[in-house]
Amino acid sequence: MINWPEMSELHVVSKLESILQRWFNLELFFADMNGKIVSKQFQKGYITNSPIFKSILEASHGYDSFMQDIDKILELGKKSKDTFSYISDHSGLNFCCSPVEIEGEVVGITFVYPFISDGASSKDIDKVKNQLLELGCSQADVNNAVE
Repeated sequence: MINWPEMSELHVVSKLESILQRWFNLELFFADMNGKIVSKQFQKGYITNSPIFKSILEASHGYDSFMQDIDKILELGKKSKDTFSYISDHSGLNFCCSPVEIEGEVVGITFVYPFISDGASSKDIDKVKNQLLELGCSQADVNNAVE
């Protein structure tokens, strides 16, 4: 059994999280195999540095669609022991995921989110913008987050 809060506080994890937030506006998440986010993003008082993630959480269906993505990622993680990417059906944004394995058993998933691939075309970016608007994000938030 993993002590998730303790793992999240490891120096190397804290440093990685800091770099991902400052340089790339990404969030580092940990989830157990029951789909519970065990990292600090949903703890009281947490403030995200990611404008995209912030606007998704503030959208009318944002949290629900995010959790549906997590369910799909967990299913994929059960089948793979390798790092994999996942593109949200709801927002078109990318997740980079890696199963957490202990003694040959997958006990959770760690992932970074949200980002748009460097290879994304302007058509792909427009699709992401439209999907974020459909989630209930405001036009100003979408423009700020994606630009």
